[in-house]
Amino acid sequence: MSTHYRALTASDLQRDISALIGPRLQRLQSFAIVLGIAGAVLCILGYVTHPAGFWHSYLLGLVFWTGASTGSLALLMLHHTTGGGWGYILRRFWEAATLMLWPMLVLALIFVAFGVPHVYSWARPDVTDPVVRGKLVYLNWPFFAARTVIYFLIWIAFATGMRRWAAILDERDDPRAEWRLNVIGAFGMVVYVLTTTFLGVDWIMSLTPKWLSSIFGFILVVSQTLTSITLMVLLLSRVAGEQEIVRDIPSGYFRDIGNLTLALIILWAYMSFSQYLLQYSGNLLEEIAWYLPRRSLGLTGWGWYSILAIPLHFLLPFIVLLVGSGIKRDPNRLAKVAAMILVFRVLDVYWWIGPTFYDTWMPGWADFGSLFLLGGIWLGGWAYFVGRARTLVPLHDPRVEPALGEVPHHA
Repeated sequence: MSTHYRALTASDLQRDISALIGPRLQRLQSFAIVLGIAGAVLCILGYVTHPAGFWHSYLLGLVFWTGASTGSLALLMLHHTTGGGWGYILRRFWEAATLMLWPMLVLALIFVAFGVPHVYSWARPDVTDPVVRGKLVYLNWPFFAARTVIYFLIWIAFATGMRRWAAILDERDDPRAEWRLNVIGAFGMVVYVLTTTFLGVDWIMSLTPKWLSSIFGFILVVSQTLTSITLMVLLLSRVAGEQEIVRDIPSGYFRDIGNLTLALIILWAYMSFSQYLLQYSGNLLEEIAWYLPRRSLGLTGWGWYSILAIPLHFLLPFIVLLVGSGIKRDPNRLAKVAAMILVFRVLDVYWWIGPTFYDTWMPGWADFGSLFLLGGIWLGGWAYFVGRARTLVPLHDPRVEPALGEVPHHA
């Protein structure tokens, strides 16, 4: 992409989104339907062949696609707090992703209602371990269900507030709306980190109820935001990468998105290694027990992911994003890097969950099925909500207009 660009005008910004990317969104919805049907078939096949493991697989899809929505919520809050032109490029996509919190709540309630006893050892009536029994004040089904609902309602409340004031800012130049978005974003990020930390304890850490980690909640926060930004870059390339309005956006903003992705990659690697180093140096049985099945280097051992993640999930994208300024300035080339990172985001979630139940990393039918089924639901709903947006880029945003040239305000 050239570093020179045509200053966008008011008519560019106000073009109807259906005229710009409507056909691409329809094709994405068709793909989502096919993906969802394929996922449903694979889930049925997985349930028939291995019914005990179906809900383990369902949790895999639920954690990954919930993270795509909550990570989008976090990045939307960050944008409204800090400002900057980089955020407006993906803001419509993030707003649509936060609307998917409602469907993800329904999918989470299905898991809570039917899957919890099949997944978590503490949810079964035959718990005998005294350490686990001592934690049943917190780890019990009614409280687990209530916490899950509370987390989602909190996220939905913040997302609704930001959409409300962002809609007002689209209609008119209102300094009060900008201030409200800034306050909601700043306060919401603190709440998001807290709720996501508790979600990580509930959904993932309690798979091994005797395991302790003070940093895993932050690893989950970084992982969700990394999932969101790479998924949004990939979707932007697929549905709008060839549009003139995208080509005319200053390439420096895409470079900023690439730099943010690089920062998240570094932060994910730093936190993951820190957790590993601290727990092994502590040499406590209840801590290193989580890593023992994840270090096996047999023919199908989980340790192979642990080794491959270093060069492919960290070093390769780190080097490409560090030295590839031209790649970061081109959304379509950046999307290729994002796709590779996204594959390892799925594998990383699988590595969190799978070793609790299986000795080998070989995925089953339901593992693919849950990712495809929930992914089809998520992508189809996301495309629908993007299509309902009035314009592809926000209007009357004082953080955007100075960077775009002479874009007049409209009453």
